[in-house]
Amino acid sequence: MNFNLLKLNNVLRNAILIPSIMVYSATSNAIDKMDLTQDVSGGKDFTDLADKQDNNLGVAGTLICMGFALAGIIIAGLGVLSIYKAGKDGSRESATPGFIALICGGLMTSISVIVWIIKNSII
Repeated sequence: MNFNLLKLNNVLRNAILIPSIMVYSATSNAIDKMDLTQDVSGGKDFTDLADKQDNNLGVAGTLICMGFALAGIIIAGLGVLSIYKAGKDGSRESATPGFIALICGGLMTSISVIVWIIKNSII
């Protein structure tokens, strides 16, 4: 086997250099040119950014509260269903898990509603 640097150079050029130049030229033409001396923020500063993030966190907090309230309602509903099944079947099933699920679901719903009310009225 004959090792030739010229062949290696041609292989590397054809395999790496030419495709990378083609990709770079296609992407560089797609990117808009940016003037770093021009203010494109429109007068926005860090306070505007912080206010926007505060609003986003408020929306996220509301969604989390709604999710916990919905989960609490579902758990309480499953607890009521379990209590109903235990009462219908007689003494084969215990109603204790149903009561526990009802209490936990009610607490999840009430706590998330209280947090939502506090978030919207005080904070």
